[in-house]
Amino acid sequence: MDPIPPSRRARKRLVQQGVRRLRALPGWDPARRVPDPDPLAGPRGALEDARQAEVALQAASCPDCAARRQEEGDPTALCDRHLAAALGTDPSR
Repeated sequence: MDPIPPSRRARKRLVQQGVRRLRALPGWDPARRVPDPDPLAGPRGALEDARQAEVALQAASCPDCAARRQEEGDPTALCDRHLAAALGTDPSR
């Protein structure tokens, strides 16, 4: 004879007990868990800052950038080559 399966209510109660037991373990409660910071955020940010500083230094002495600034009246305007480098899409890098 087959055993009688537990009722829906009994199954829910068993699941909730298991969930409570897991959440009681250290590090298992998703409500209390703080996501780990990106371990590469620091180095990635430092590389980005260095690249931006290098592009700014090169653009300061670039005649094409100076012409673009003059045309547009924007002191931050860059030529196409330096703009691509600043955005990180320069294929020559």
